[in-house]
Amino acid sequence: MDSSPSIAQIFHLFISRFLDLEDLQKLSSQMLIGFQQALEEFQRPPLHETSALLAQVMASAPSERLDNYKDMGCHHAHSDRSVVIKSSITFIGLCKTAVLLISAGGIMEEMQGLMEQASAVMQEDLNSQLESVSLMGADMCLEDSQPTQEVKVTSTTVKVSGLFTSDYVTMMAAIFSMLEQDVHMQEQIIGALGLDLSSEVLQNYCMMWTLRPFVDETVVDKALSWIRP
Repeated sequence: MDSSPSIAQIFHLFISRFLDLEDLQKLSSQMLIGFQQALEEFQRPPLHETSALLAQVMASAPSERLDNYKDMGCHHAHSDRSVVIKSSITFIGLCKTAVLLISAGGIMEEMQGLMEQASAVMQEDLNSQLESVSLMGADMCLEDSQPTQEVKVTSTTVKVSGLFTSDYVTMMAAIFSMLEQDVHMQEQIIGALGLDLSSEVLQNYCMMWTLRPFVDETVVDKALSWIRP
């Protein structure tokens, strides 16, 4: 008995690995947002020294501590150290995000292997059907009393659970192509991050990371519907 996995089993495993990538994407998105918040706090400008309100406060309650605060450019040393520490911790988190991307690369390799298995199953189905057609044609030639008939291959694949093998293979290829572009975009964003990055650019990066412009949710929903009971 052939113990090779069916096309439906291969597809189910493929989607399972895709969902693993989705979990990594959500975790890395949280890390990126955390970095954005810490960086904005780090880059926050000091109180404007010429502010009328600040001048009024300083004049109404003069003190050595307040004078020192003004001399330091209206920055609080303890607050600055906390922000730097927080930014450093968040940046370490981004390094972990890079590790997650490496993990994503490993998952992508597994998914590519599953695609190759699915393509092999489709080729086997095609070969089997062509062989059947060839045998039918040979039998018909032996029956001289019967008129010659044209034999056609109506499908190049075998139908499983209402879907053809080619449907599964095509869907896997579409999802894999989207993920390749999505992961590549994430790698570029991670490579561009730093404490000198402008808030506007980082906001755009976060938006791109969250919206995932290369991933068509309609296609994903359709694929998930194929594995639901």
